[in-house]
Amino acid sequence: MYKYSHKQNNTGYRNLFLHLSFIGLLFFSSLAQAISYRQAAETTHFQVPGEVHSITPLNGNIMLLASEGAGVMLADFGQADNPRIISTARFSTKAEAIAVSRSSQRIYVANGAGGLDILALSSNGELKLLGRLDTPSFAFDVAISPDSKVAYVADNTNGVVVVDVSHSAQPKVITTIPTQASAASVLLSKNGQTLYIAEQARGIHIVNVRTPFSPQSVASIRTRGHAQGMALSNDGKRLFSANNTGGLQIFDISQPRFPRMIGQAGTQNAFAVTLSEDNRTAFVSDLFNGVQTIDVSQPHRPVKLGNIKIHGTAEDIALLPGQRTALVAGGRSGISIINFR
Repeated sequence: MYKYSHKQNNTGYRNLFLHLSFIGLLFFSSLAQAISYRQAAETTHFQVPGEVHSITPLNGNIMLLASEGAGVMLADFGQADNPRIISTARFSTKAEAIAVSRSSQRIYVANGAGGLDILALSSNGELKLLGRLDTPSFAFDVAISPDSKVAYVADNTNGVVVVDVSHSAQPKVITTIPTQASAASVLLSKNGQTLYIAEQARGIHIVNVRTPFSPQSVASIRTRGHAQGMALSNDGKRLFSANNTGGLQIFDISQPRFPRMIGQAGTQNAFAVTLSEDNRTAFVSDLFNGVQTIDVSQPHRPVKLGNIKIHGTAEDIALLPGQRTALVAGGRSGISIINFR
């Protein structure tokens, strides 16, 4: 009996040791990850036609580039030091931003003065125009519902145009959500029931779109500076807002009717924000000042990690699988490729 008890105790200590070691490993692993974003090991440049305004992940290392003047480009960054363009949809020549259906077979393009374009992506990478809808103002951004039946177009001074895209060849306007200032970008919750509208000088508008035919205003958030780009945490409880001269702000939206600011970090021209897969790091496209990396593992106390200089402007940013390489949309300067330590 004593041997058995003694063996149990040793096993308990061993399990405790392994458990503590595992916790320590996780801690130092996350610490190492945070430190790794302080500076770039290497920054390279990939010149592409037109002015690249946004980068949208499609599948793995395959990205969609919205390029004003050139259209929508399908690009392979599997070899980050030697990326290549697979195909180009030259009909969307005023492309500002892109949304992708869950099947990855439909591409929705905010095509600036051209409104909304709907493209089909074939298995061989060919992009084909299926439908087009002109909008009254200037389509800056687009979000697509989880069932790919409704598109929300940030249409500048016209507010947000809600579009029935269930028939790709014949998109139809359902309604328009008025905004108090220019609609710069839109973001949907994972369940597709809540829409966040960056209204520049008026902050962020939260709208219930459970019934797209009858959107209901939920709350408004006053931001520092002009709200430009947004990102949601994985659990949908925190909203990150890039507010131009107002920097990065973090909001608790666990109670949508009562959003509250919980953290902020100063930047010079925050234009867009992207989160790491684990939501511990925010990457802010700081327009004329490169990319700001910010530790947001404690949202109430965000900590600046680094400022990475790039070639040209920083309008949007996307991470490749593995989270060690970032792609930055740089307008006329093409794409900056940042490899982190």
